[in-house]
Formats: sequence, structure tokens, C-alpha cells
Amino acid sequence: MSLTVMAFVLPPIPPTIVGLPFGHYGISYDISLRKTEDNLPNGWHSHRGSSSVAYIWLAMAATIEYSDYRRPNSNPVAVWMVMVQLCRIQPPGKLQSTLLSLKMHYIHHLNDMDVTNQLQLGRAFSTTLAGPTPQALVAQVPPGVLNPPPVIPGAGFVRPVHTRPSAMADDPNNYRS
Repeated sequence: MSLTVMAFVLPPIPPTIVGLPFGHYGISYDISLRKTEDNLPNGWHSHRGSSSVAYIWLAMAATIEYSDYRRPNSNPVAVWMVMVQLCRIQPPGKLQSTLLSLKMHYIHHLNDMDVTNQLQLGRAFSTTLAGPTPQALVAQVPPGVLNPPPVIPGAGFVRPVHTRPSAMADDPNNYRS
């Protein structure tokens, strides 16, 4: 049995990409979980994490957080080429057959556009628990930051929506509110 390796031919770089300024760029992608996880013949019968990690490791010289690839102080042509070359991920054809969205974006004012740090529990925009929260996640916030101070939920506790039932999930002692 022989293995045929297909050469990758880079498509022409659009003139609009060439004309963009040097700066902070990102690539966002969305992969169909059904097409990734469903058994054959409807899907690849893969674990979702294996695909997501593999897609982005091709472009390793950047900051990576799941489906958010960021490349600070970069040439837009280099970022565009990384984005297009993601189709080289193994096995051949997997990205192309599971891809829902793949976009490159320029982030002009990154400090104003990214509110991740402010929204994380215990940070500027999140100093109050909005509902029952897992105790160990609350424990990561320094004492005195959350107001009012977290307490074990009282009578009438209901497991939070979209939390799978289990003995631990149904025990109010495992939450703070």
C-alpha cells in the first residue's frame, strides 16, 4: 500500500490583507462538535479536545486560548497564512469537513476590547456572587474581595441549571452564594 502526500498550495493573498497595518491580530474558529464526535459515517468519532488542540498547535508562536489564537505585534500576512495553513492538520480533510467558521481579526485597542480579566470572579466587574457557585472556585478568590462574603446556600437550595446531577452537585455544602 502506498501513501500519497498532497502538496499544499497557498492561495493568493488578498490585496486587502496585504494593505492592513502591522499590529495585534487574532484568529477565531468554530468547529462542528457533531461532525467531530459523531460516529462514522456521520462524523470523525473523535474527542472534541483532540481536534481543537491540534488545529491551533500548528500556529504555536502565539498566545492561544481554546478557539482564540492571538498574535501581538504581527504582520497581517503572516497571520493570514497561519489561518489558511490550518487545513494541513491531520487527518487530511478533517478541518475542512468540520469547519463552521474561521476568521482573522485586527484588534486595534486590545486593552479596551478584552474584558476577560475584569469579568473573572473577584475582579472589577465580578465582586458579588450571582448565584450558587462551586465552593473550590470561590475559594480561589482572596478573602474580603467578594461582597457580601460567600456563605453556604440555605434552605431551598436548587442545583444550578445545566449542572449534571450527582451526589456532590446536589449537596449545598459544595457551593457558596
